[in-house]
Amino acid sequence: MEMESLTAGVVIWEREDSDGNRLWRPYGPILNAELELAYGTSGPGWKTVIEYSALGKTRRIDVEDLKDSSVNDGGRESRVRRAVTQVPEWFWDDGVTWVRYSEEEREKLEKALSDGETSAVLTIGRWRYEVNFCEGLFFQKNLSVGTIRPVLRVDFSEMYGPSPFEVGILEEVLDVQQEEVTVSTPDTSLSFSDDEDNLLVSADATLADACILCLDEFDHEKPAMRLRDCHGHFFHRNCDMHTNILHVIKLMGHCPVCQKSYRNSHKEGEILSPVTPSFSGTTRF
Repeated sequence: MEMESLTAGVVIWEREDSDGNRLWRPYGPILNAELELAYGTSGPGWKTVIEYSALGKTRRIDVEDLKDSSVNDGGRESRVRRAVTQVPEWFWDDGVTWVRYSEEEREKLEKALSDGETSAVLTIGRWRYEVNFCEGLFFQKNLSVGTIRPVLRVDFSEMYGPSPFEVGILEEVLDVQQEEVTVSTPDTSLSFSDDEDNLLVSADATLADACILCLDEFDHEKPAMRLRDCHGHFFHRNCDMHTNILHVIKLMGHCPVCQKSYRNSHKEGEILSPVTPSFSGTTRF
């Protein structure tokens, strides 16, 4: 496989939404690293196809053909793209998936936030929305009908990091084996209790749409979790992609979404709080 020129910046692999609405959904950081590795290598024994689990189904990504296909329902395909960004992205939750704000809307939100404003008003179509910058939780309110939706600001430079091929630290980031790609998780100064009862405390929240890391849904067997001091973004304890949020926190020292620091600022065994999903109705926040 001939590799295209790798542009400096934060590399994000995305899949086009299957509903045909031309929305692009970023893959989680672990899967993103595997795709970037498969894309940037060539020769015998290197993978160009990556399999992963999403919404309870097995899917297959071909980084040469830039296609994401389902293994379970006749190979239904979605387009895949490799994007490069150097700025934070903003998303709002439409009740099904995270929808990216336009470039103009993103710039307005970034400016208001950097200027110390507590909110910003956007006009989208015939509707006006107020995006509030609350501590730990952003949300969007429709000023006409009062509908409230969660909002995420994701700094991909922190969450994903630069391409390992750009910074020359591939061997330090990924453990590469012939016919197999895995992500290494080095030991850090953070430590956690093995006693699950010490890690979990009672909490109430509405059902989150998908795990930020693997994009898979939540259910009674795989409940939603949140980091204790964070709000509005949720994780599985263990994802199907051989990773979990504790590994990410040990590696990064902070939340991969809002950057809340968990390094040397916690009591052992008090990192995760369970989120109790509500499976009745569609009320969100």
